[in-house]
Amino acid sequence: MTKRQHHAVVPGLPPGALLHDASALVPDGVGVVRFDRDTCAEKHFATAAEVLACCRDSAATGDQQPVTWINIAGLGDIQLIQDIGNALNLHPLALEDVVSVPQRPKIDDYDSHLFITLKMLHPGPDAIVVEQISLFLLSNAVVTVQEFNNDSLEPVRIRLRHNNSKLRTMGADYLAYAIIDTVVDNYFPCLEQLSEQTEVLEEHIFKTSTQTSTLELIHRLRREISDVRRSVWPLRDMLNAICRDPLPLLGSHVKPFFRDCLDHSMQILESLDSNREAAAALMEVHLSTLSNRMNEVMKVLTIISTIFIPLTFVVGVYGMNFDHMPELRWRWGYWACWMVMLFCAAGMVWIFKKQGWLGRPASPSRPSFPSLSPRQSLKFLENWLKQTKSS
Repeated sequence: MTKRQHHAVVPGLPPGALLHDASALVPDGVGVVRFDRDTCAEKHFATAAEVLACCRDSAATGDQQPVTWINIAGLGDIQLIQDIGNALNLHPLALEDVVSVPQRPKIDDYDSHLFITLKMLHPGPDAIVVEQISLFLLSNAVVTVQEFNNDSLEPVRIRLRHNNSKLRTMGADYLAYAIIDTVVDNYFPCLEQLSEQTEVLEEHIFKTSTQTSTLELIHRLRREISDVRRSVWPLRDMLNAICRDPLPLLGSHVKPFFRDCLDHSMQILESLDSNREAAAALMEVHLSTLSNRMNEVMKVLTIISTIFIPLTFVVGVYGMNFDHMPELRWRWGYWACWMVMLFCAAGMVWIFKKQGWLGRPASPSRPSFPSLSPRQSLKFLENWLKQTKSS
């Protein structure tokens, strides 16, 4: 998991104070989606005043009041976040947690709205990237604040654009569930990446003898698994609280869907525990492999020494300076001595080979499993929505 800079803590500040982070991404505007059973309109505003005017228009549309989804991609504009929060009566402590990253996944009930923090994981080429997503659930609106400007929530927008989408017929609480479910589902590609890294590292241990690099890879894998597990564990507690506690803003019709999210989080934790055990066993396997390689080296050296024992004996016997030794005056004695030594060496090598003391069988290679890229996943979702009546 990529390293991230923690928010600086300034002692003595009043609660609810929003601190500007110079490294935070400045949003290029605010995305607003308004939808009901029949229509779905997506707009992009540059200022908070335009967003608030849109919210006032949606509040004055009578009985068929549409659901409004406000999304801010970036934490670099503190004034924008504060203006929208003040207009919607969002709690200042919740706004402080929005800009103070990273926060652990949690849910806070502020009577007029719910505040939920999530950690979205993105599988990267080198490491897993973590993004904080803050969610406010109001009676007829949802406000999300992303740490980065990406398409992590694009699957929800695709479902809203579909005419027969179930999101159109449900309220803001179901939209909040859809966003949380998208975050939870995005953990599974990261689990696949961790599993593949574990398998590749396991093969690497058996094929290479570079001790320093292997230990570094094992330590990096174990740390990455621990970081992901620290993100999932409070997420499970948060989903458990949603399913268990009575929350007025969450209707009873969405509780079964959140229980499904809770089941997914339990599956993720079980997979992470399995990967953590496998990563812990890799260290023992690595040390055992090093010991086995040392034994192999000692075996080869012992075999070479054993082969030279009779050869040393032969040349030692015929190297003695006695006058009355047989074969010393023989014309073919030198060549006969060489033939005996070569025959002894070849015979001992053949015996060692037959006993299986020489050589090592080749290890089978593991097949690689293809995975979908984010663009392929979005394309698959669009095609699936075209063939179904509800989502």
